Amino acid sequence: ESSATKEDDYVDINQIRELVRVAEESGVGEIVVEEEGMRIAVRMPGQGAPVAAAPAAPQAQAVPAAPAPAAAPAAADDGASRPATWVPVTAPMVGTYYEAPAPGEPPFVKVGDEVAANETLCIVEAMKLMNEITAEEMGTVREVCLSDATPVEFGTVLFYIEPHEPVQTLPEN
Repeated sequence: ESSATKEDDYVDINQIRELVRVAEESGVGEIVVEEEGMRIAVRMPGQGAPVAAAPAAPQAQAVPAAPAPAAAPAAADDGASRPATWVPVTAPMVGTYYEAPAPGEPPFVKVGDEVAANETLCIVEAMKLMNEITAEEMGTVREVCLSDATPVEFGTVLFYIEPHEPVQTLPEN
C-alpha cells in the first residue's frame, strides 16, 4: 500500500523487500513506515495482532548507539542466584526495551503476575519496528530485569518466569 505517491517520489523496491523480510522473520502482523510524506505499509496475512512502526525519523536525528553496550551487559547477568526452575526470557534482537504499550500506560506485566503462553510481556523496538515479546509458556513473572527504555542486545535477559506445573487429569473410571 502506498499513499501520497508523486512522480518525483522514488521507491526502492529492495527497501520494500527488506520490510517484507523483516515482517516475515519477526512475525509482526503489520509494518508501517512513514518518511518525507510517503507511507508504506506491509501487512502479513495470518500473523498476530498488527503492530505499527512509529513514523520514520530522518537519519540526521538518529540517536548514537554508544550507550547500548555499556548498559546491556550489566543487565544480562547481575550475578544473583535464582532458582533453577526460573526460565529467562531474553531479547531476540538488539533494540530498546519498553515495559508498556505507550508512555504513561501501565506495564504489560509486573512481578507476581500470572502469564499465559503467547501473552505479551514487553516490546523491543528495533529499527523503528515495535516487536512484541511474548511468554513461551504459562507461569508467574518472578523478576523484571530492566527499567523502561533500556537499550538491549541480543540475548539480554528481560524477565525470569517460573513455569506452572502442567495440570494432570486423572482418568475417569
